[in-house]
Amino acid sequence: AYRGVVDFATPRDGEVLERRRKLHTSRAAVTTTPPMPMTSLEWSALSRLKYLALSGTGVTDATLSVLAAHAHNLLHLSLSFCKEVSDVGVARVTDDDDGRCVFVANVQILELASCPGLTDACVPGLVACVSARRLDLRGCERVSQHACLRLAASVPRFVVSEDRLIIA
Repeated sequence: AYRGVVDFATPRDGEVLERRRKLHTSRAAVTTTPPMPMTSLEWSALSRLKYLALSGTGVTDATLSVLAAHAHNLLHLSLSFCKEVSDVGVARVTDDDDGRCVFVANVQILELASCPGLTDACVPGLVACVSARRLDLRGCERVSQHACLRLAASVPRFVVSEDRLIIA
């Protein structure tokens, strides 16, 4: 189950709904506290997310798996400064069993800046971001500029505008 702050706007009413749960900052608190089960209303809300800002939180690859399974309408995902996000998590949101990924196909902005767990291995999967206008990998020390240039070469509308910032 997801623990953190979820901010989203429904396209019908434009209202912003905030749902807050305590953030567990220590690993001991996370492992000893049983996850709170999500209600059907919460699952429904997750499927209507358009914008999700999780930058600097304790988001893990497991969280990304939940998002990939349920947040199919997401347009903007911010994961910058998430120390637990790795190539495995990015692969979970950019790959699908049948070779296409519904999750990132709609994402227009994907912010992964300064995620120390990311390497060149995550970059080829970002080709699945077919609607992306911006992929931000700045500050990801283990992602090379060369990998970003290869991604831009494989998707003609992508351009590397500055160090590891890919725009369309």
